[in-house]
Amino acid sequence: MNIVNYLWLVIIVMFFASCGTPKVITSSKDNAETAAEQGNFTQAVEGWKQHFNQQQIKETEGLDFANAAKTAFKAGESDLAVNWFDQARYKDYSDGEMYVVLAKIIFQKN
Repeated sequence: MNIVNYLWLVIIVMFFASCGTPKVITSSKDNAETAAEQGNFTQAVEGWKQHFNQQQIKETEGLDFANAAKTAFKAGESDLAVNWFDQARYKDYSDGEMYVVLAKIIFQKN
């Protein structure tokens, strides 16, 4: 087999190898949101933790922290929820549900 035939064989193999089905990559944020929608709040909290560990804090939106905090509260992790709500407020984010959940946490602790 001469070099030209060998090169054609390599090109054909590379072409077919690259024609596989596209891989769908989901982010840990997507995984967390999906788990929360399915009612698996513990798994959702782990997904949010992973998301926050993979992203720089300055690039994370306040809405993400607020949504993660609401999920943490539903998972029974009140201290983590307060921490993430603080991050949301630091990012100048707030909504009514956020303060309702914070009030519930304070009521539970007293």
